[in-house]
Amino acid sequence: MAKAYDVIVIGSGPNGLAIAAYLSKAGQKVLLLEKRFEAGGGLCTEQVTLPDFYHNTHAVYMMMVDYAPVYSDFQFEERYGVRHILPELQVAMPLVDGRALCVYHDVERTCASIARFSAKDAASYRDMQRHFDELMKHILGPQTYVPMEAAPLMAGAPSSPSLAARSPNTRRRRRRRSSASASRTSTCGR
Repeated sequence: MAKAYDVIVIGSGPNGLAIAAYLSKAGQKVLLLEKRFEAGGGLCTEQVTLPDFYHNTHAVYMMMVDYAPVYSDFQFEERYGVRHILPELQVAMPLVDGRALCVYHDVERTCASIARFSAKDAASYRDMQRHFDELMKHILGPQTYVPMEAAPLMAGAPSSPSLAARSPNTRRRRRRRSSASASRTSTCGR
């Protein structure tokens, strides 16, 4: 038996899951398709080395994960107990001589690690982090997660006056109307 869906989302990685959840929450009937055996894409946790030793195999960029509105919009922490754990040690580069360059969640601890190799580089890293923090607060954060405005689900059916004014279909209709009325005006005078 054929089923009807309002939306079909292909790929159940973090972005596909999020958009499918938002659409479903908005009342749309959503079909979410995934070619792998598990959903989550980069969110999935797998045993890839030793038994009972789990890896987030695609967990590469987690710096803004809890900044994403999906966490609060779907109340992950309150309703499901989901917590994003940021380990104090983020990255380590072990060297042959036994030393290691470590990047910590704490900037000062990272600078202390870098200073073992170069005091100048540690100072530069600290300055860079201050600069990046300002960029994050004033540019990257606000522009990454712009508050959503409901989009039309069908072409030519704007959901708000501001979208109606920007819609290409609305602009085309206005041009046709104005050119049609202009042609009627010019012929009426003859």
